[in-house]
Amino acid sequence: MKLSVSGQYFQFLKSIDVDLDQLPESLRYQEDYQKEEFALSTLDYFHLLTALDELLTDEQILEMSRLKNIQMMMPPFFAALSSKNGLMAIKHFAKFKRITGPIIVDIETFDDLVRVSYRYDYTGLELPRFAVLNEQHLILDMIRTGTGEAIKPVRIGVPFEYGQEALESFGCHVEYTEGNEIIFNKADLERPFITANNIMLDYLEPQLKERLAEAISGESFTGVVQQMLYKAIPSGEFSVEDIAVALGISSRTLQRTLRRVFYCPTKVQTILSV
Repeated sequence: MKLSVSGQYFQFLKSIDVDLDQLPESLRYQEDYQKEEFALSTLDYFHLLTALDELLTDEQILEMSRLKNIQMMMPPFFAALSSKNGLMAIKHFAKFKRITGPIIVDIETFDDLVRVSYRYDYTGLELPRFAVLNEQHLILDMIRTGTGEAIKPVRIGVPFEYGQEALESFGCHVEYTEGNEIIFNKADLERPFITANNIMLDYLEPQLKERLAEAISGESFTGVVQQMLYKAIPSGEFSVEDIAVALGISSRTLQRTLRRVFYCPTKVQTILSV
């Protein structure tokens, strides 16, 4: 996966007194922090998460988890806030999250509750405490910003301990669990967003789909496609359109990206015509 991190992200870290010299050597860009974007490998991105886990206090993590501070650096939040309500916002955010990093957002919807959890996109790499706290507070702040109300989750589960400041900010019961989860009342997520903007959403989605295709292009992209095909083949119900929908991109974008990867149309047809 090809990852791009905004230079503003590192500048913001400096603004909240994070010592960038303490980052791993491969992530020390020195004067290049003024660059618009940095390309990181999947492993570099994981090293960044674990380094920040060691460096940041809960107060600094919460500063990074407030939408007003970081939405300019993360385009998926624009699409999320343009959604009609919190449930659609979470779905839009989950769809485009991988533009900003290999973190998967899983959503489970029940009669009265909605459960959101996070996992790293690669087996064997567990999300550190920083990443989980950051993601959980970000999604809550997104819901609060969109509704203009002080929404509180029903419950939060984490395999870590949170400090008092984080507990007060969430305003709900936080329980020690093996995995991670943040649970909302479904009714709270169905409240209309005061930030809803269909015109903006229609404008953003095609661009975000293109960026998503670029982010997952290359070897990891073909791996994702192959995994989906392996799962779909036994049922006998799969097509280019089905795989594209699952990836959140158009079938034309899927075919174009695969052609760039393989440089050979016949190989593309082989993969999509198993």
